[in-house]
Amino acid sequence: MRSGPADLQKCLRTRSHFLARLRHPRRKRELADELEESRSTIDRALRELEGVGFVERADRGYRTTLTGELAFEAYRRYVACLDGLVAAHDALKPLPTGAALDGALFEDATVALPTQCSPHAPVESFEAVLDDADHARVFATAVIPAYVDIFHEQIVDRGMTADVVCAEGVLDWILSRREEQLAAIAGSDGVTLSETSADRAFSLVVTERESDASEHEGSAGVPASATERTPDRSASARAPDGDQCREDDGRATETRDAHHPTKRVGAMLYDEGRLVGFVHTDARAAVAWGEAVFDRLAADAMQLGAPADD
Repeated sequence: MRSGPADLQKCLRTRSHFLARLRHPRRKRELADELEESRSTIDRALRELEGVGFVERADRGYRTTLTGELAFEAYRRYVACLDGLVAAHDALKPLPTGAALDGALFEDATVALPTQCSPHAPVESFEAVLDDADHARVFATAVIPAYVDIFHEQIVDRGMTADVVCAEGVLDWILSRREEQLAAIAGSDGVTLSETSADRAFSLVVTERESDASEHEGSAGVPASATERTPDRSASARAPDGDQCREDDGRATETRDAHHPTKRVGAMLYDEGRLVGFVHTDARAAVAWGEAVFDRLAADAMQLGAPADD
């Protein structure tokens, strides 16, 4: 009899760490050693997974089926998103329910929240993301002096290019306080500044880094964000059924071409203008969402210095 959705969900909740190990064929004794489980537990788990069609017998033991691979990846992303939402809870709590964020933003996310000991953690995390970028697309709904300093350093001193769309009032604030820096940023090659009447409860950044193949030598199967973990609340530090599910799971990056740009998306979260957190990730669905949001905002914005339409 074919298993129903409830059976599949239960199996994923309780046996996902087995699926993580069985992406490559393993014998029962190998699973017992790696997972430190009894032989009876191994036998029972494999019967359940085989019964719902998630694993099959192979030449060297057992391995996941295509159904098992896809189900595990969907479950991993689901749990990774929930972990991100939990880590960002304090920052999300004051935001309106119509804040127009997407759940994909929290998949495998790094979350930086201001604390008494580290009040500037979100800004420092934002700066670290820009440090790794060659180009940035930014939608700014609020501004603090540190932002201007960061963009001046990245664009004027380091040569990063940028397309910046500002909500009304942001450029006026910068112009009245940091006119010289703004002029240097606006006059840099590869930089556009635009203004829009649109507003959000967050600022958005989508970064892009041109990758050299040499950077990826020996790193196949390692998530792009794995080398960037900081003392921020990294939601992706946890995974279904503990660390076992995360170990040996590099499928999220297996199809990345080392010659293609590496992209990240981040959101600065605000409570009536007060910075309450910064969330960023390189999850593909999140990047696609961020690019779509920015493109819509940029399409309706007025580019400064561009010739006026007749």
